[in-house]
Amino acid sequence: MRRIRKLFSVLIFIIILGVLVIVHESGHFLAARFLGVRVFKFSVGFGKKIFSFKKNGTEYCLSALPLGGFVKMKGENPEERESSDGDEFYAQPWWGRALIAFNGPFFNLIFAFILFVAVYLTGRTYEDNFPVLQSVGESFSDYLRENDEIISINGNPVKGWIEMSQFFKDGELNKISIKRDGKTETFEHTFKTVDFYSENMVLLPAVIGDVLPGMPAYSAGLEENDTVLKVDGKPVKNWYEMRSAIVDSEKKKTVLSILRNGKTFSKVLIPAENPLDDTGKIIGITHVMPVKIIDRYSFGQSIKRGFNTTFAVLAGNYYGLFKLIQKPKAFRESIGSPLMLASMTKQTAKKGVDSVIFLAGSVSILLMVMNLLPIPVLDGGHIMYCFIEALSGKSVPVKLQLILQQVGLLLLTGLMLFAFFNDIMKLTERSLSQKKQTELFDN
Repeated sequence: MRRIRKLFSVLIFIIILGVLVIVHESGHFLAARFLGVRVFKFSVGFGKKIFSFKKNGTEYCLSALPLGGFVKMKGENPEERESSDGDEFYAQPWWGRALIAFNGPFFNLIFAFILFVAVYLTGRTYEDNFPVLQSVGESFSDYLRENDEIISINGNPVKGWIEMSQFFKDGELNKISIKRDGKTETFEHTFKTVDFYSENMVLLPAVIGDVLPGMPAYSAGLEENDTVLKVDGKPVKNWYEMRSAIVDSEKKKTVLSILRNGKTFSKVLIPAENPLDDTGKIIGITHVMPVKIIDRYSFGQSIKRGFNTTFAVLAGNYYGLFKLIQKPKAFRESIGSPLMLASMTKQTAKKGVDSVIFLAGSVSILLMVMNLLPIPVLDGGHIMYCFIEALSGKSVPVKLQLILQQVGLLLLTGLMLFAFFNDIMKLTERSLSQKKQTELFDN
C-alpha cells in the first residue's frame, strides 16, 4: 500500500510539472504566433521522443525527460538567421522579442491566479489549532485563564484559534464564551484583534506537524506526530520552549529527545541558518495543527483572495531571493531540485486535492520568478538583451551573446547538478536515519 501511495505521488508530481511546462511554453508559443513568428517545434520534456504529431507546420512532442520544455522558433538564435523575413524571431523589434520571452513566465503567473481562485471557489482546507489558551496577557487576565477553551465569539461557534479572528469586532465590545473546569462562562470586553493575538498565546504542544523536505529535521528522519521531549537534555513542555531552546542555543549541534509510538530516541541535528531571519536558526518543522476547517467563498471573494494570494506568493519569492543573496551561507539548504519538489508533492498529497492545487499554483509562480532572472539562456536573459538594445539603439553583438549563453548554460547546469547531488544526499540521510529508527524500535 505504501508503495502504491509513493507511485501515486510521483504521478501527481509528473502531472503538475507537465501542466506547468505546457502553460509556460504555451505563453511563448501564442505570443510568437501572434507576432507572426514561425514555430517549428513545441516540446514538453527533453531527450527521446515518446509521442509527436504535426499541425499547421508545428511539431508537437512529448519527450522522455519531464524536466522542462521548449518552443523552437525560426531564427531564434542570432547565428541562425536565414533572412530578414518577418517570420523569424530576430526579425522582430526588441519589444516583440521581449514580449515573446516574457509571455511564458506571465502565463505561469496567470495560471497560478486561476488555480488559487478555483481552490477558494471549491473549498480551501485550513489547518488550525484548538482555541485553548497557553498563557494570558495582563489586559485579559481578569476574564481569561490558562487552559480556558474558547467556544464562541459574539455568538459564533468556533473550533479553531485562527478562525476566531473573522468573528472579532475590532476595537469594539466583544462577547466571548469559554469552557473552564467543565462549566461555560461568558464575558464582554472591548479590545483590538491584534492585541488579543499578541498578548494571548494558544496552547501548542511540542508535537511535529510538517517536516519540510530538504531541511535538517528531514535529513534526520523526523516524522509527523513526533513529540519533542528534550532539547540538549533540557525538558520542554510546549512548542514555545522547544523553539526557544533551539534558536537561542549557541551550540553548533542540537540534540533532540523524540517520542514516537511510545518509544524514545535521540537525534543530533545541525540547525540551518534561517535566510529570512538575521539571527534565527531553523531545523525545518512546523507544529501540528489538528483542526481542519473548510471554507468556500463567493466568486467575487474568490477573485479577491486569489489576487491577494498570488501577490503574497510572488512577493514572498522575491523577498526570499533577496534575503538569500544577503545570506549566501543559507544557499545549500534553500536550493532544491525536482527530487525535493517530488517529496513536497508526496507530503502535500496527504492533505487533499485543494492543497495539491495550491502547491501547483505556488510552484507556477516560482517558475516565473526563476525564469525571469537576468541569466542568459533564461527568459530573463533574453529580456535583458532586448532592454539593452532599446536603451542603446544597438543589439548585443552576436559573439558576445553566444559567449554569455555558454556561460549561462554552464552556470545553470552546475546549479542543477549541485541541487540534484544535494537532494540525493539529503534523501539518503533521511532513509538511513529512518532505517536506524526502525531497527531501534524492533529491538
